[in-house]
Amino acid sequence: MRLDQLGSALDSGAVQGVNIITQSGLNRYALQVLPQAGAPFLLSDRQGKPRFWVSLAQLRASLRRYGVAAPGLQVVVAHDEVIGR
Repeated sequence: MRLDQLGSALDSGAVQGVNIITQSGLNRYALQVLPQAGAPFLLSDRQGKPRFWVSLAQLRASLRRYGVAAPGLQVVVAHDEVIGR
């Protein structure tokens, strides 16, 4: 699913919500789509690859352009990083 398809998917109820996610230590952000049925997936670009933004402000501005309310941020921390491996 691309960003230009997200608004209509939310309106139709096919998608129950989205999360902004980032991995600790990386300066990039992705949008996780939460479908009504099936597993969560990352929003993709026109080539079908996961789409990333370099700043949180840039991602939220992109969402506003398509009429999507910006969700909260979830930080993913890899277990190995936490225990210092």
